[in-house]
Amino acid sequence: MNRTERENGRASGWFFGAADSKLDSDDVHNLELKSLWQLSCELPKSKDFFLLPQGRQVVFEDRPVVLRDFKVASALPSSYYAERYLK
Repeated sequence: MNRTERENGRASGWFFGAADSKLDSDDVHNLELKSLWQLSCELPKSKDFFLLPQGRQVVFEDRPVVLRDFKVASALPSSYYAERYLK
């Protein structure tokens, strides 16, 4: 998941995709608009990250990895993320 700038204050800015997808994400016919509520129901792990600012990405592997501008971000030791995902 990748957060870009919000569009006219309406969209959250989150884009969900797969690195191994052969679909062209620049082709509007390959995209589907979903609410964050829908995404939190379909992908429950994603809801922990909806409040991250733009320029952040989350990769879901064995555990979620947060990136800042596509580089691994460090977590504060006592943060929610560190407590939940780094133990």
